[in-house]
Amino acid sequence: IIGLFREYDKDKNGYLDQDEIKFALKEMNSHLELLGLALSDNDINEMIKRSDKNSDGKIQIDEFVSFF
Repeated sequence: IIGLFREYDKDKNGYLDQDEIKFALKEMNSHLELLGLALSDNDINEMIKRSDKNSDGKIQIDEFVSFF
């Protein structure tokens, strides 16, 4: 999971910003689509909101790990 976080943290600043989060979730969603389990944009936005425990608009590594 930490490897995934580092992969999606494109600018290596220690957190995922909104663009990085959406990219990661959309990439994961493309795999879910193959199983017929695709997420809507609203689902993705809700996942971001729930994962961002401190409501700073960023997903730190501990929030990312908790999400999974």
